[in-house]
Amino acid sequence: MNAPQPRPRKYGNPDPRHTQTPAAYGFDPDPQGHRVTPAFRMLQAAMKQRLTGPMPSQASLKDALEAGPGILFQLGLSACVGFGIVGALETYVAGLRLRGQPVPAFFENLIQTPGSPALSPLSVYDVARAVDREPFADGSLPAFEDLGSQPNQAYRGIAEWGICPYAARPTVEGAVNREPSLSELQQGMTNLIQGPRAIVGSTNQRVQQLAAALAAGIPVSAGSEVTEAFEDFSGGDAIPAPGPADYTFGGHYFYFVGFRTLGNGDYEFEIANSWSPQWGEGGYGRVTQMFAAQTSALYLANLVV
Repeated sequence: MNAPQPRPRKYGNPDPRHTQTPAAYGFDPDPQGHRVTPAFRMLQAAMKQRLTGPMPSQASLKDALEAGPGILFQLGLSACVGFGIVGALETYVAGLRLRGQPVPAFFENLIQTPGSPALSPLSVYDVARAVDREPFADGSLPAFEDLGSQPNQAYRGIAEWGICPYAARPTVEGAVNREPSLSELQQGMTNLIQGPRAIVGSTNQRVQQLAAALAAGIPVSAGSEVTEAFEDFSGGDAIPAPGPADYTFGGHYFYFVGFRTLGNGDYEFEIANSWSPQWGEGGYGRVTQMFAAQTSALYLANLVV
C-alpha cells in the first residue's frame, strides 16, 4: 500500500484483521515459483476446434454466463477465489451446452438453473483452506478462518476433493468457517478437475493467450489489487491498471468473459465480478489491456469430460 487510505473498503470481509493484509477481498497471490502447467497446448487445441478463420476482433461469453451461474454474490466473505473459479467453470460448461458439445459427466445429472450456481463456491473455499492445513501435535486441525485463499490451493484441493453441489453447501455467511461434512466431501468427489492450466509468459504473450482463450469460449479466472477505480466502477471509462499513486485495498479474484479490439489495436477486456449485479454494469466490469496485463493467477481449468 503506497498511498493514504482514502476511505474504508466497500466490499469483502469487514474483519479488522484484513485492514493491512493483501487478501482483504479473499485473493492471496500464489507463491513465487510454484509449479504450473502452461495452457498453451490446451489453447491451441481449443482454438483449432472452435475457430476456422482468423482471430476475431471481439468475443463475449455473457450468453453462457447468463445461461449458467449468473452474476454471483460473495456477501461479506473473503471467498472470492471460490466464486471466481465456480463462475468460470460453470460459464464454460454452459457454453458447451449452448454449442451442443459434451459436458463433464458430473453436469449431466446436475441441474444448472440459469442465473443460479450449480456448484458451491464455499466448497471450493473449504478445500482451498484445507489443502495445506497442518495438524497440531494432538492430531487436531486448526479451525478455518475467513481470511482468503490462494488459487493454486483451490485447484489443488479441487483435484483431490472435487466440488460439491450448491444445494449441499450454499452461501451462508454465518457458516463459512464450519468444517465440510462427510456427505459434502463424498458428493464433491464426483467432480474432480484436471489441471489447472495457467496462462504464463511475457506480458504480451499473456494478453494474447487471454484473448485467445476467450475467443475459444474458455473463461479465465484472475486476480488483481483493487483500487478506488475498481470499487467505484459503474460504467464509462474502463478500469485502469493500479498505479504507483493509487491506494490498493487488497487482492480480489474474478474472471474474464470477453474482449473487444479498440481503434489503436489494444484490447479492452470484460470481467464478471462476485459483488452482485449492483456493482459495475450489472455485475460486469470493463478493464484496460494494461489492467489485464498486470493480473496474476490466470487459470483455465481442464474439466473431466
